[in-house]
Amino acid sequence: MINGQVDRITCKIKFTLSNGTVFILNDNNYDINSDNYLSSIKLREEISSNNDLTIGVNSSNTLDLVIVTNNKALIPENENSLYYGYMNDTAMLEVYIIESNDTLYFGKYYVKTWKSNITSDTPNNVEISAVCIMSIISEQAVPDVLINSGINIKDYLIDIIEELNQTLPSNRQILYRENDINFDEFPTMQFSNLDTENMGNCLNGLSQCTLTNIFTSRDGYIKTDYSCDDEGNEATYELNVMVSANAGSGNLINYDGVKVNYSLGNVLDIESIAGLYQQNVVQGDNEFKDIDLGQNIYKINRIEIIADDNNIYVGVKSARYNKNKMSLVVEADASTKININIYGQRLDDTSLVYEIDGKNKLELNNKVIFSTYIEKYAQEVNKLINYKNNCITIQGYFNPRIELTDIVYVNCLNAMGISGYYKVISMEWELGIFGLCEMTLMKTFNTSFDLNAIMNNLNELLELNIGGIFNTNYLYTELSDTENNYCNEQLDTELTELRTLLYG
Repeated sequence: MINGQVDRITCKIKFTLSNGTVFILNDNNYDINSDNYLSSIKLREEISSNNDLTIGVNSSNTLDLVIVTNNKALIPENENSLYYGYMNDTAMLEVYIIESNDTLYFGKYYVKTWKSNITSDTPNNVEISAVCIMSIISEQAVPDVLINSGINIKDYLIDIIEELNQTLPSNRQILYRENDINFDEFPTMQFSNLDTENMGNCLNGLSQCTLTNIFTSRDGYIKTDYSCDDEGNEATYELNVMVSANAGSGNLINYDGVKVNYSLGNVLDIESIAGLYQQNVVQGDNEFKDIDLGQNIYKINRIEIIADDNNIYVGVKSARYNKNKMSLVVEADASTKININIYGQRLDDTSLVYEIDGKNKLELNNKVIFSTYIEKYAQEVNKLINYKNNCITIQGYFNPRIELTDIVYVNCLNAMGISGYYKVISMEWELGIFGLCEMTLMKTFNTSFDLNAIMNNLNELLELNIGGIFNTNYLYTELSDTENNYCNEQLDTELTELRTLLYG
């Protein structure tokens, strides 16, 4: 594995204003840097906001800058600035990190606030807060797309991305690659039970009910990551030296079992879903928006229109609906009054319960996936609960090539007596001269080896290769890196005794 520490990194920020002006701070090639420089750069990347599972609470990466602008060119209230009128939420920032002569792209951010922070101590300070595309996605309304019971989750997510992109400007399009989006473990859903109040809630529901985080990577593409299929052989980096480290179990320490509320999702008989009465229509197209359909709509079977004047033609031109609302366009030959009756079928939302293990259970609602998946879902959540030291936070000067969802090997044996494989779930960077990073990691699997077999074979290894068994890292030459790491963690007492015998 590669050493995950570095000595020094630098950072520069590219600004693109809505009038097309571009400049870069912390770059010697731009004259603006003689009077303007970044005094603080804080970047937070995370796949999910804090909750019991660290899955399913949609999160946006954030960038916070403090700029010293000695010539006041970057103070938004300065009418004499070349940039006046464009230092606002129409601006876009891009982050670049330089390490060992390599320039790494760290993502595109959209300004939320750009404001001066002028005091007697900071007369030339400006503060900027920006977010990644996920924040923009989360605020959008969920578009109406074709729905049915058993819809493929991947297809549904791609459909709503495509619909949203038709409403977003070109510089705020949602990028995706089909291969980056997977819900293979829980592939289909009862769409009617998704919370579609906004895109943030919709993505949260998809994420938590499939144990699959949905996030945006540094290159701006939306991606998914299933939390229960990680393996040690995915690890590329080993983190040995930290400024500090803390271990714990997060919120999951309070639980010893799982309770899942779910539903069968049976389709009910056709019924009257909604109606509009004595509505005025005129000749041509008449639009009726956001007709309330109630909850859990599976299918609209028939729309009936009755005109007060039987001699006037009135018919449905188009209809779009989701689980609880419909938009309808009615065409008429002349002005009249009409009644609209909507008939359809709902899904049965009766709540059932699946429970496993202890008395103090983590309670979850999952009426998105089909009931045939519920046992597997509960078992996977229970595994996450039962991992020891399932959450650790470390500080250090880490390789900026490490990204969210990467599996890393963490060695804290000397400081804390802990080591093992962990998933990166958040990174909070202070991008000064050295680039201090606080990294939060989650254990999503245990490495399983036959320790008795390894111990029984240890004497044979000593006899066969007494001079080469241990190097400075005390590795066994005939075992894999993964087995070596696991042995060092699990057999610490026995290894200490052997080392004492070998080296005194």
